[in-house]
Amino acid sequence: MISIALMTGAERGSRALAVAGLSALALRLAIIVATPDIDTDAYGHFHIARALLADPTNLAAHWVWLPGYHYAVWALLHVGLTFTGLRVLAALVQAAAPLLLFDLVARRGGEDAARSRKVAFFAAIAFTVAPLSNRLATSAQAETVFTALVLASAWAIERRRAVLAGAVLAGACLVRYEAWGAIAAIAAHWAVGRRDRDRAVGAASFVIPAVVIACWIVLRRRTDGEWLWFVRHTQAFASGVRAAQGLSPLLALAPILTVLGPAVLLVPLGLKRAIRAGWLVPGGILAFLFASYLGRGALGLERYFTALVPFACVAVADGVMRWPEIASRVPARAAARATLAALVLTTAAHLGWMVHRAREREAVLSGYEAAAMR
Repeated sequence: MISIALMTGAERGSRALAVAGLSALALRLAIIVATPDIDTDAYGHFHIARALLADPTNLAAHWVWLPGYHYAVWALLHVGLTFTGLRVLAALVQAAAPLLLFDLVARRGGEDAARSRKVAFFAAIAFTVAPLSNRLATSAQAETVFTALVLASAWAIERRRAVLAGAVLAGACLVRYEAWGAIAAIAAHWAVGRRDRDRAVGAASFVIPAVVIACWIVLRRRTDGEWLWFVRHTQAFASGVRAAQGLSPLLALAPILTVLGPAVLLVPLGLKRAIRAGWLVPGGILAFLFASYLGRGALGLERYFTALVPFACVAVADGVMRWPEIASRVPARAAARATLAALVLTTAAHLGWMVHRAREREAVLSGYEAAAMR
C-alpha cells in the first residue's frame, strides 16, 4: 500500500510518489483527450490571448481579468500552442507541483528530519491525488499555474529568498486577485516582526508584487479613463450573479468542505504543527477570499480554493501523524490508509461527475472552443 511505503522508508516512498504522480498524470491526459473543458471561463482566457496577437498593448482586451495568464498564453501561442495543448500543460504543471511541496515540507525546521520526510511524502501524495487539483489540472483555466506560483512563493519565503519570493508572488498577483491578500499578510508580518531575525520576512517579498500591482492599476487607469474600473466591475458582476441566484453568505464555507472530501476533517488536527512562515501566502489568500465573498465581490466558486489545497494536504499529513495521540488504538498507518482511500474515492467522484458533465454538454462546449480559436 502507498501509505505503508510512506511510513517505512524514503526509497519506497519516492517510488510510491513517482507511481502516484505518473498514474494521476495519465488519468488527466486521458480525460483531456476524451472530453472538452467544462469550464467556460477557460475558453474566454484563451480567446483573449489570441486577441493579443493582433495588439498585445490592448489592455482593454483583458476585461476585468488580470493580464498575467493571458500574456503567458499569448507567448506560447507563438510556438503553436493549441487549446488542448494548454490543458496538457496544466496537467504537467500539476505533476511537478507535489515535488515542490515535498521539498518545502521535508526541509522545514522545528522538528526531526525523519518526521519531516514522512509528513512531506504523505502531503505530496495527498496533493497528487487531491480531487480539486486533479479536476482543475484537466482545464485550460489559470488555477493550476496560479497554485504552482503560490506554492513557489511560499517555498521561497521558507528559504529566506525574499527577492525570488517577491518576483514569483508578483506573477501570482497578475494571475488572480486573491494573491493580493498575500501582500497584505506578508507586509503585516514584516511590520510586526522585522526586529526578530528568526521571524523576519524580507521586505522584497511584498514590495516587489505591490509595485507590480500599482503599475497595473496605473496602466488600467490610462486605458479605462477611471481608477480601478476593473475592480468595481468585478464586484458589480459578482454581486449581480449572486443576487439573481439568491446565494447566501453562508455558502462561502461550502467549497472548503469539498476541496479534499472527508480528509478535510484532519486539517484542524494538524494545522498548528503545519504552519510556517510560508503560510503567510495561503493565509492572506484565504482572508482575501472570505473578505471579497462577504463583500459580495466574488462568487465563492470551489475552484477559488485550488491554491490552498497543497497547504491543506500538509495539515492533513500532520493530522495523520498525530492521530495516535487522539485515538491510541489506531496506528498512523491505518489512519494514512483510510485518509488516502477517502481522497482517492472523492477524486474518482469529482472526475466522474466532470466527465459526465462534459459529455452531456459536448456540443455546446465544442462551440465555445471554436469561438475561442477565432
